[in-house]
Amino acid sequence: MFLQRLLDSSQVIYRSNIKARPRNLAAFAALLLTATAARADEGLATFGHVSEPPSPTPVEAWGPVPTNMTSLANLAPGLLPFFNNAPVFGLPGTVTGNFWDQTQLTGDWGGVRTEMTQRGLFLDLYSTSAYQDVTSGGLKTGTAFLQNTQFSVNFDTGRAGLWPGGLLHFTVQSRYGASPDQTFIVGSYVPQYTAAVLPGPLLSHDTLPSEYFLVQALNPKFSVILGKISDIFIPDQTLFGDSYKYWFANFNFNKNPMTTNFYNPTALAALGAWTPIKSLAVVGGVLDPYSQATSLADHAFRSQNYFVTAIGSYQIQGLPGQFSPSYNWSNQPQIDRGDPFGALSPPLVNQAVGALAAEALPPVSRVIEFLKSLLTTLS
Repeated sequence: MFLQRLLDSSQVIYRSNIKARPRNLAAFAALLLTATAARADEGLATFGHVSEPPSPTPVEAWGPVPTNMTSLANLAPGLLPFFNNAPVFGLPGTVTGNFWDQTQLTGDWGGVRTEMTQRGLFLDLYSTSAYQDVTSGGLKTGTAFLQNTQFSVNFDTGRAGLWPGGLLHFTVQSRYGASPDQTFIVGSYVPQYTAAVLPGPLLSHDTLPSEYFLVQALNPKFSVILGKISDIFIPDQTLFGDSYKYWFANFNFNKNPMTTNFYNPTALAALGAWTPIKSLAVVGGVLDPYSQATSLADHAFRSQNYFVTAIGSYQIQGLPGQFSPSYNWSNQPQIDRGDPFGALSPPLVNQAVGALAAEALPPVSRVIEFLKSLLTTLS
């Protein structure tokens, strides 16, 4: 059973077999439709809307706000929920009113929240609870419960009247609950639950800033992203299930597992987004493979990771589609797959050889220590 509750993002979402009032089910279905549109499943292709003229939708429908400067929230509102990986109050799809119909749990705060968004400040809090149970196999059987809470701030500089085409994004991730000894028991080298990756896969009782970056439109067709990003939300997204809060919670559905061989869940980055035409976005840049949520810039860019992706949008008989080839290269030291344990210390070699020789599986705590030592060796 998987339970999910999004504070200030939707009322209550339970992924389990429970009954709800028909009225709530209808509101929930409408919420998913409107939130999906506002959330922009286009992902990075949402940058293609920056070159479009503002929509004439009135403010009452959570559309563009009249500004004297270019506003990304006006031109490409889908960027904000894409960076949050969840709905954002004050954008198309927002519903206020009574508790059972509103799309955010705490509502409009007596109109204060609406006024803040019109001035460029978007505040959103999300909390996700997960329960997992390994009934057989793996390193050992057992259950685990963990809580991930995300607080995100988006500040539109155009709406605020500071400078045109800017968006400041800041996110704090909090994870509490089961330790890695309990969440890695399935035997994979990445957590099977995506939210367990943030703020770090080996962290279990921590609250840390995970993202702080600037998005700046330099002209209608070219924008940059500078700062610390989360690679869970931005690079290397799959088009199959690109949000663990909406579709699949399994890391392997949301990300290419090879991602973890190149950089950590958070990374200092300098990215560029070029949209020569609305239906094509080319995004690429450099990331720091040594970044961690627990550090600011330790060994920053001592090695580099370069990635580029193209996202093409199309329609066939009125049905939308996307294709997205990607390329990734890193000069970060990697494990020698022909001699994977040659560079490790003797104690680590003994552990690894023992596991490969099909001896009694090591305790989970030793597996975690092995992972930590391996990361230290590669650093």
